[in-house]
Amino acid sequence: ARSRAPPPPARDSAPSGEEITCALAYWESVEGTVPEMSSTEFFDKMRLACEAGDALLKTCGSWRRAVPACRCAWKDVHGNQLEGVHSRTPEGACNPDILTYLRAVEKSGIPSRTPNRPQARVRAEAHKSAKERVDEVLHKIFKIASKGRIILCTSEAEPYLEGVISTPMGMVPKKLPDQTVSP
Repeated sequence: ARSRAPPPPARDSAPSGEEITCALAYWESVEGTVPEMSSTEFFDKMRLACEAGDALLKTCGSWRRAVPACRCAWKDVHGNQLEGVHSRTPEGACNPDILTYLRAVEKSGIPSRTPNRPQARVRAEAHKSAKERVDEVLHKIFKIASKGRIILCTSEAEPYLEGVISTPMGMVPKKLPDQTVSP
């Protein structure tokens, strides 16, 4: 039987010091130069990042708690790109609807636009094209994680991913406007 994660703390409460510490450790594991694809250094860095992601998710109790902890940790280290959005300065300088949206994003993050979001975890298998180029896929995934778009983790974190929707990964050649394959 698969172990179930303990219920996470209230979603609206601010991240705890322990959650932010784990998020900082996660950021440290994915930051910096991405080692060369298929190198020992790359696989070591990927393993450490997945372990840090597992620890973050376990400490937070769910991805829904881990994401705000990551946002707080990121702001602590890198600052906030939307820092002045709540001041009066941008008023009149841009469309009021856009300003309202930016203020909401600064406060709560970008909202999911998935209609009819399922409550259970939805898993997907990678396309054949991705399975044939696993090293390249892992390298690309690590780059995405280093920008804060995903949290890397292992299957050990499965109990903390309730409500996550996986989309199938595929690798297709990029095409230029004239429909030739990009180098």
